[in-house]
Amino acid sequence: MKRIYLIACVAAILSFGCGQSENSSISTDVIKDNATAENPNGSSKGMAEIVFEEYEHDFGTISEGEIVETTFKFKNAGTSNLLISEAKGDCGCTVPVFPKEPIKPGQESKITVSFNSSGKVGENTKRVTVSTNSKDANAYLTIKATVLPKSK
Repeated sequence: MKRIYLIACVAAILSFGCGQSENSSISTDVIKDNATAENPNGSSKGMAEIVFEEYEHDFGTISEGEIVETTFKFKNAGTSNLLISEAKGDCGCTVPVFPKEPIKPGQESKITVSFNSSGKVGENTKRVTVSTNSKDANAYLTIKATVLPKSK
């Protein structure tokens, strides 16, 4: 009886785990399919292209505990709609906010990135990965800060 129960549990875990990974790749697959449908030959002609005004921002020297924010402006320099599926920071201290709606060719938009310096004394360099349907699937943004300890 225990053996049947164990087999049933393992089967349930495996089916749940398989369904989980399949669902997590849906948005990426949709973006890839969108790019392929717009351009079946695989060349960059007819694709979205994300171009940032700046790829790096230095906050300079800040005090521990400060939460600072910057905005990265970008443009869709391509010929089809730009879709951002995800923007993700290196750690929980770096939080990007990105547009969820399609960015039309020639249209500009922005990604706002905040940095929480609590517990981050010293030199800090954090990276944000922006996943898109652009000809270069990922764009990378960098923030820097020198965090001074709280004065007692």
